[in-house]
Amino acid sequence: MEGVLPDVEGVMSCLSDRAYLLLHDCRYHGVGKAIDEALRLYSSQLHDFGNLSTKSVGDEEGRWRGMRLLLFRRETRPVTDSGELLRAAQEQLRISREGLYVLEKALWASNTQVHNTRQELERARQEAEDARQELLVTRQRLEAIEKSRTWRIGQKLALSWPGRALRWAARNVLRRKRLGTKTSQPS
Repeated sequence: MEGVLPDVEGVMSCLSDRAYLLLHDCRYHGVGKAIDEALRLYSSQLHDFGNLSTKSVGDEEGRWRGMRLLLFRRETRPVTDSGELLRAAQEQLRISREGLYVLEKALWASNTQVHNTRQELERARQEAEDARQELLVTRQRLEAIEKSRTWRIGQKLALSWPGRALRWAARNVLRRKRLGTKTSQPS
């Protein structure tokens, strides 16, 4: 991506003598290549601590997400004696330890986020289960109301004059069937 390298160069001019750069979308092929190019061009000033995230998201344009940590240090004069070499090595070790500390903090934050997400998912699952149980109870109540309503309608029909007549006719039909007598069909 053509804007990444100029952005890194522009930020480098504004940074203090030691600073961290946290770059996003480093898993996108253009951004990752541009970061690698910046590391190649400014190898004495930029030190790569790698990707801080392991997951990326893909779409039709490629892979996205990812955070990459770089350490910026202003160029220093070349080292000429062994004492300076030792001090430079100790400084590099200190910088590496600081980078590890930053990475540990990022990992801890990531683990905390994963833990919180799991808790949220568990709460959502429990809420869905509670809603399902509530729907089942409501369905059972509605079925009971419907049965009660049907029974009441049947009772009203049975107690009414037409209901008694229907009941009497049904008994006669059943009695005649048992006795083998044919029922007369109205003409």
